[in-house]
Amino acid sequence: MTFIAFEGVSCSGKTTQIEMLTDHLTDNFLDVTVTSEPYQPHFKDFIVNTPFKYVESELLVMLAQRFQHFKDVIEPSINQGKIVLCDRFIDSTLVYQGMAKGLRTSFIKLLHKTVLPHNKYFYTPDWTIYLDITYETFLHRQQKRDRTRTLKDTLHQMNFRKIALAFLDLAEKAEKNNTGELFNHYKAFDKYILHDMICRSRYIKGLTQSHGKNSQTLY
Repeated sequence: MTFIAFEGVSCSGKTTQIEMLTDHLTDNFLDVTVTSEPYQPHFKDFIVNTPFKYVESELLVMLAQRFQHFKDVIEPSINQGKIVLCDRFIDSTLVYQGMAKGLRTSFIKLLHKTVLPHNKYFYTPDWTIYLDITYETFLHRQQKRDRTRTLKDTLHQMNFRKIALAFLDLAEKAEKNNTGELFNHYKAFDKYILHDMICRSRYIKGLTQSHGKNSQTLY
């Protein structure tokens, strides 16, 4: 069983890298399930468009969708022996509802573990890939993604840095605990080099080599 989460600020390249890693893993004869949070469009629309009066209410909605997501997608895939690649999971909750909005991370972790089955391999990913970008890169990608937005509509630089630093803090802890790895876009220069760095990482190489095929440079 392998459950890998991708984390980072918006526009950090999670979707692109998940797509590229999926191709790499399937080329190595591995079965992959790709999923993301918030789970299903109606959950995402509700969470994004609802002006929650209390952050606790927002957290409970997030955990409700996570339970359904886990039962509908993640658990069945794990039971079938597939590799699950998930765009955001618990760390995004710790950052956005916790560090950015003031809820205690210990409180979030307690509720998270209560909502999901009591098996340590289920309520946290086996491995987390953190993607880090600069504010300038974020602005460029955000405006390219939606040209109707003005600078006032985008994530304010102070908030961006607060969120980015929160993810970096979690990435540092994950690397110390051997549960994840940080990849910096500004060190990779483009998505193909970044993808190759991820494929050459110890954890991903271990997955492909365990199935009789080494990880290779793909560009």
